[in-house]
Formats: sequence, structure tokens, C-alpha cells
Amino acid sequence: MRSFNVATFHLVPGGFHGKWCWDRVVPELQTMGHKATGIELPGMGGDDTPHKDVTLDLWARHLIDLAEREAELPVLVGHSRAGLAMIRAAELAPDRFASLVFLSAVVPPQGEAMGSHESFSQVPYMRIVNEGHTLIASEDILPLLFNGCSAEDVKQAATGICPEPLAPWTVPITTTEERFGTVRRAYIHCLQDKMLPYDWQLQVASRLGCTRSVTMDTDHSPFLNSPQELARHIGSLA
Repeated sequence: MRSFNVATFHLVPGGFHGKWCWDRVVPELQTMGHKATGIELPGMGGDDTPHKDVTLDLWARHLIDLAEREAELPVLVGHSRAGLAMIRAAELAPDRFASLVFLSAVVPPQGEAMGSHESFSQVPYMRIVNEGHTLIASEDILPLLFNGCSAEDVKQAATGICPEPLAPWTVPITTTEERFGTVRRAYIHCLQDKMLPYDWQLQVASRLGCTRSVTMDTDHSPFLNSPQELARHIGSLA
């Protein structure tokens, strides 16, 4: 059955994830009549770009390049840390995207970076390796990411958790109303999220100037435990 407003979606994974995390959502969106593609960011998942060569601009340019290959402007959907790449892409090329949908996305205040070498050293589930180019997460992160998922889903997802390039986390985020501000923005909140608590999500959505939002009674990973509902919300926000 086709939805009334058919759209093209580029689904961007969050921190420590590859495009595999969208495997259950893509076919749901396609069943609704949309075009949907899970995006692999450079240095993540199955992409072998060395972490020393990964920057926030590299991620942003990758999203822009993929958008330019589409017949119509795609909707960027980004989970968690993917918000950084989406914001930068929209700031660099606002005319390449139909809209932005942030899924429990974490974004720092204007002019601030997500973190620094010093602050990351204080996070118990995360440490810096590979001569300061890479973040790796321990198993301690799993209860924060997947507290609403089945044991089988957690086991399978754990095998897909991958190292993360550090550099994009250390870049101050800056946007302008003339560029980023011209792209429509929406936010999907997750009530049971232990990685990014709901009140923090509200702050991020307000900071981003999201004009539309929906709320799901899920954890940080609704693409695993509620893919059909998530696809329905994504479709409604296109």
C-alpha cells in the first residue's frame, strides 16, 4: 500500500553503529511506497576509511554527494550522533535536502563540540585508542542503547557495534539561519531512552528549532524493537 506522500529517505546511523541498524526499517518504508536507503558513513560499519582521515566535513560531504545522485531531494533521518553530520550537511548544502528528521539525536549548543579528549576520558563505557583517532565502547553501553530490546536482539546488535572516529565529536557545531535554518526539521522522541533522557531530547529539539515532533514509548533503539511504528512516524514527518 502506497502512502499519500511518497518520499526518498536516507537513514543515517548513530554512534558506534553501521547501516545494519536500519535493516528492519528500510523494508517497512518501502512497503509504504517510499524509497529508503541505509547510509554507511565513512569509517563506520563496513566502510574501511581510516579513522585518522575521517572528519565531520567528510561525513557531511558524503551525505551531500549521495543526495545529489537522487532524482528528488531526500529526507535525511539521523539517529543519535548522526545529528552532527546532518546539521553540517544541511549547513553546507541546504538546497540538497527536503527535510531533516532527528531520532533521539544529541546535538551540542551552538559553538560547542560534542566532547573533547579530556571529557571522553571520564565516560566509563568509552575510551580513546588508535593514537587518539578512535573511540571504542565497552559492553557497559549495551544497557543504555538497548534497554527495551529482546535478549536476542541485544546479542545480535552487540556484534554490529563498531569503533567510532573521534574527530567529528571534537568539532564545534555552528549553523546559520540563512542556510541550515531554511531546511525543515522534525524530531522523534523516545520516552524510555537511557542513553539520551527524554528531557535532554526536548532541549535538543528546541535548540534545533524543530517545528514538528512525535513521541515513541521506546528505548534509544526503536529501529530494532519498533521498526513498523518508527517507519510510520518517519513517513508522517517527510
